Amino acid sequence: MLKNLDLDDIKKDSLYFMPSGNVVRVIKVDYKSGLIIVHNYHSHSNESVDFETACSVMERAYNISQVSKFVKRKSATIRKYESIGLLAQPRKISIKVHGGRPYRVYSQREIADMVDFFDKRRSAGRPRPSRRDTISKSEIKHKLDSLQKDKLNG
Repeated sequence: MLKNLDLDDIKKDSLYFMPSGNVVRVIKVDYKSGLIIVHNYHSHSNESVDFETACSVMERAYNISQVSKFVKRKSATIRKYESIGLLAQPRKISIKVHGGRPYRVYSQREIADMVDFFDKRRSAGRPRPSRRDTISKSEIKHKLDSLQKDKLNG
């Protein structure tokens, strides 16, 4: 089970999941009134949530660039594995009121599953190539030139 948030964990401009599954962005933390003002991307409206409720029901959400740092993979790699079905498709929200590109959002559980997935791929004998294992473009060109020369002389 995920731990409940503390008021210190709730940050302005961060994304959170509500129990309904809707994604909200914190616009303002109002300590005077004891409310957090959020923008709900489902209804495209601003709403207020009291501190106690917010801390007990909101779950942090992350965008793909944040996730890529956690799992130490490029965003394009994550998208590739999602597109071929090896990773679950994330929830997507539209940031703009009238459409726009969908925005991927991930829960802490989804990130943990992704970390496990990539760790298992690494342990399954897929080592990361070291700098010594890679061939530079000039080395490839030299090898091709030498093969062509051998073919012409041979």
